[in-house]
Amino acid sequence: MKKIISIVIALIVVILIYFFYLEFKDKKIHVIKRPYISVAAPLEEILPFIWDNVPPGSTDELDVLKKTGHPLILTRKAYALLYYGYQDASVQKVFFERAKRILNYLLYEYEPAIRNEQTFLLKYGIPTDKLSPGWWSAMSNFFLPVILNDAAILLNEPDYSKYSKLMFNSISRLPVNGGSVWRDKSGCWFSEYTWTGMSESEEYSVLNGHLFALHALYLYFKQTGDGIQLIDCAVKKTKTIMDNFRAPMLNWSYYMLNPKTINQTHYVIFEKMQFEALNKIAPSSLFQKEAAFRAKILEHNYPLVYRRYNDKYQILLNKGGSPHPFIIDTYPIKITCSSNDGAKIENNVKEQLVTPNDTNDTNNRFVVIQTLFRPESCKVESVLPNKDPILYRSYLLYKSKPIFFSSNEIVKILKYDLSAAYNAKKISEKNILISPSHKSKPSEPDNYVNNQGRIILKKINIAELESFIGLELYSKKEVNLGMGLIDNSGEEFFRYYPKLKGESWNLVLLTPVGFNNVEKAKLPFKAINIYIYTHNLHCDPFVINIGDLWTANFQQSFALFHRITSKYNFVVP
Repeated sequence: MKKIISIVIALIVVILIYFFYLEFKDKKIHVIKRPYISVAAPLEEILPFIWDNVPPGSTDELDVLKKTGHPLILTRKAYALLYYGYQDASVQKVFFERAKRILNYLLYEYEPAIRNEQTFLLKYGIPTDKLSPGWWSAMSNFFLPVILNDAAILLNEPDYSKYSKLMFNSISRLPVNGGSVWRDKSGCWFSEYTWTGMSESEEYSVLNGHLFALHALYLYFKQTGDGIQLIDCAVKKTKTIMDNFRAPMLNWSYYMLNPKTINQTHYVIFEKMQFEALNKIAPSSLFQKEAAFRAKILEHNYPLVYRRYNDKYQILLNKGGSPHPFIIDTYPIKITCSSNDGAKIENNVKEQLVTPNDTNDTNNRFVVIQTLFRPESCKVESVLPNKDPILYRSYLLYKSKPIFFSSNEIVKILKYDLSAAYNAKKISEKNILISPSHKSKPSEPDNYVNNQGRIILKKINIAELESFIGLELYSKKEVNLGMGLIDNSGEEFFRYYPKLKGESWNLVLLTPVGFNNVEKAKLPFKAINIYIYTHNLHCDPFVINIGDLWTANFQQSFALFHRITSKYNFVVP
């Protein structure tokens, strides 16, 4: 009997240990040795805070930064000065002094802010498209306490820790009480945009802002030992809500949920970086899964392809991918491949601009490598090149075996029926006359039909969401543009587009993924509406020539490359 009781007890103990493991396996935080200084942490743990954050270039940066009214810019620059000052003894004294000036300005002078015995909170002195100055954010107000705790040690300013604690307590409150943390049964959410009188239904739910605050909170916990309950609450909410940020039909992700807004590419890269940094600090299947998901969609939407070309191999990556292919939004790209015989193949990153201002330069839009060796395995990285090794940054997007194309592919040309309405009139098979002064409804001067010409391409068939759509237009004038895709049920999905350039052939380059709510479309798309906005045009009638309409899937980078570089001298607006 005693033996049976012993076995039962042993089984109970094993079961309890197993359930304890399941409960806490995703809550591991590295062993903390205090004092913990975040700028001394391994780069992988803090990379999102310094990725594109370099020290200001001159000692008068505070005068410039004061004009921004932007607490996050100020806090990030102070952090950069502490980080690079810690890394490089030759500039440490100067950088630390400059960081101290910024921090003292934030603590004692910056406005708008709340400073009293119960609250320390920084607000924004600039508006957004919807908010007036005076709103505040979990991002800067969770990040500054981390910086102050670092600076308290590095700059020998113990009072900074007092302000750090006060700000942490302030921002941890509910928005109705002046903080930025929503709390309910599903967990805690950190609000990037908070304002007086805000209700929870108005929360934007911006993912990178929530992750930024959570990341800062982890560092704060490692510094102070405070905040673990709020961390657990925020991780719980992140687990609950993460599927809402996925767009599985589009093979992409959302930037925010209210309203649902498709992510820009650099935010997908940044979120991947955030999840990986979080996983370094607190290993978790959640963080691993979300980082891997973003690597997968980057590989799918920005694939690496190669072909046999003039007795060599040509490797190609199109940087102008989904969801906004007219924008180069990947940072400079470095490709490193190896062949079966051990040869190393890589491109020259110096040819690419960090912030492209000319998206029509093929060095900015495409990465092309000519090599004698067949690439077998490759890695694709975003890079921030710099002559100073301390400032040089590279970040892995994905690893893959490049996709081989055995022949020169071409885009698929689509036939269409052309018509026009309102301030637009079809005058020949391919030409549309735009008359800005025409009034379709003279009795209703404010009616939208008086302020636009509409060009309609009917009887088309676009059956894939994951495809490029190219429309070639020649305009005599620079005009504002909108685009609408019409699905099989007649529903229209709209997006704005950059201005057409005058006296030029324009390539209007689209993917359905970039259109609002397009995941609800009933394929195929049967028509395209082109909106020519005329309300700001004060000119005589002019002609827009309609050229080819074509499609190519995401893997047909060579077809896109050939079309853009050889058909016309295209401008991609």
